[in-house]
Order: sequence, then C-alpha cells, then structure tokens
Amino acid sequence: MKLSSTAIAATVAATAVLGLGCGSDGSETSTDGAGSTLPAPADLPEGAVAVVVDVPAEAAAPFDTAYEDCNGEEVTPDVGQITDREYECAFIQAAAAAGQKRTPRPGDPRFDQTREAAMKSLIEAAWLQAVAAEDGISVSRAEVSRELQHLKEANFKTESEYRDFVTSSHYSARDVEERIELQLLSHRLEQRARRAAKQGDPLAEEDAVRNFLSGFHRRWRARTVCAPGFEMFLCSNVKAAAESDAAGS
Repeated sequence: MKLSSTAIAATVAATAVLGLGCGSDGSETSTDGAGSTLPAPADLPEGAVAVVVDVPAEAAAPFDTAYEDCNGEEVTPDVGQITDREYECAFIQAAAAAGQKRTPRPGDPRFDQTREAAMKSLIEAAWLQAVAAEDGISVSRAEVSRELQHLKEANFKTESEYRDFVTSSHYSARDVEERIELQLLSHRLEQRARRAAKQGDPLAEEDAVRNFLSGFHRRWRARTVCAPGFEMFLCSNVKAAAESDAAGS
C-alpha cells in the first residue's frame, strides 16, 4: 500500500517533461514576479533546508497544531519553512520506501537519490497545500479520518498489520494524515482543472490538467529557495548551485 498521491507523482513527471526554466540565480535577494522577496540560500533561517514564500497562512489547516515527528520530537507546522528535522524524517522514509534496510551515508551511491526524493516530497507537499489554500480548497479532519479508515479496510487485514506498515515506513501519525490530506487535495485540484475544460472532451480535460501542472510548478518553483547542500531541480536557485560547482572544478 502507498499512502501517496497519484496526482503528485504525475506532477513530478510533468516537471521533468516540461523542462521548466530556472528562477533566481541565488546570489542575492530577488523577487518571484509577484512582489515577494526571496532570501539568498545562505540567509535562510537557522534549521531551514528550504523556504517557500507567499504561502497562505491557512495552508497548514486543519492540521496546524504541534505534533510528534517520526523521532518522537514535537514539531510546530510551518508550510512555508521546511526544517532539517522534517528533512531527517523524510530522508528515513524515502530510504524505507526504496527498500533500503538502512539509511545511506554520504559517499553511498544511493545517498543523493534518497536526498532528492526526500526534498521532492517535502517541497511538493508544501506547494500543494499552498495552492489549495490559494484556491479555497481544503479538507477536514473528519474527511481524512474517513479516508484513512477506508484505506485500512481495503489494504490491511488487521489493525496490527496496519501498525506494522506504519512502523516499517517510519511514519508518524501526522505523516499518515498528511499523505491522505495531500491525496484529497490533489484530487480536488485536478477535478477543478477538468471542470474548467470543455465538458465531455477528454483531450481538453487532459490539456487543462497539463496546463495547471505547468503553471503550478513554474509559479511555486520560483518561490522556493533551498539551503546549500540541499539544492535540487525544484529549487529556484538550483542553476546557480550547478554553475558554482562547475566553476570550482
């Protein structure tokens, strides 16, 4: 069973196909075209591995209270700031999802791949919550609870089997809730895009979804800055990092 969103997976694929252009070069503060100031990568808040600007305050709802992460430590959610503690859990989860018995260390061929998978999951989750909040799309705790119950009944024979899955995946209770929330939000965003297309025309609907994904990535990638050592293709400053590495080699 995968507590993930097919729409998010499609978004990842769309990014690679679209070959979206790079944003800020990361060398100084800049704007994303909407009047927001992006911090330089070296100036991110302490403990942050990435920052997404212009995230609506209501983006964290309904799960906007403190929770225990995969290590049992208390975390206060902030959709616009991805912390090193969130990254640590995402890294462990990405390694487990790839079937790795232990998390890879620097120098291991799997390390960079796992790091990118962890950052991708965190950044795309923030983007999805942000764009849903902008569009007035939300889910309730009750909806998440009902969907979780449905998933458990459809995929696990016993409560013990479900708990074993959560443990082996290194998920906290909030991780499970968030994945279900993202699945519901992405489905509603996709349905909205399809409704905006010509009714009864499957090709027009697919074009509408593709256009939504293109605009979604272009807009939010331009609002995302990653700290040194955590750059990847979803970060607006990734081009500067690549050029800097080339210049220093």
